[in-house]
Amino acid sequence: MTTLLWPVGAGVLPYAVKENGSIELLFHIASSGKKSGRLVDFGGHVEAKDESAAVSGVSDRIAVGAARELWEETNGAIKVPAEEVMRGIRVEGLFNYTLFIVRIPFESPSAIESRMQQSLPNVPTSGETFNKRRLIWVPLQDVLSGTTTLPIFERMSYLPKFMSTLQTL
Repeated sequence: MTTLLWPVGAGVLPYAVKENGSIELLFHIASSGKKSGRLVDFGGHVEAKDESAAVSGVSDRIAVGAARELWEETNGAIKVPAEEVMRGIRVEGLFNYTLFIVRIPFESPSAIESRMQQSLPNVPTSGETFNKRRLIWVPLQDVLSGTTTLPIFERMSYLPKFMSTLQTL
């Protein structure tokens, strides 16, 4: 078994293809801390409990952690099974962070945020109020050209293959 350097982080950056064929990426806008005012993926630490949920091997544990983080950070409003996360585009980064770019159906941020407001059982929270978390779809071309209205959180700029991977969508 491979030994991981801890902490290990993982996240999901959802994308959707709209009816007109345009590709958009779903971010949340952080409202506090070092991420405040930035476009952020849905991620965090891979936890020990992710290992017990993993089917096999290290990469599964990381995908399980990424799927769990997406679910937790959206208060259960977006749930993508770990197996589907594993089929997404995997981008390894510095600082032991792995980002999975995963396709989901397009729906308005307000519809997702409405589901986030509902108190769902078994979704742990760290005290963050989900009514303050804003979601935003950002056109892929804006990300590629560097013309997003808000800056993207630095963690993604540490992913050397992030931009070139987006170009393959």
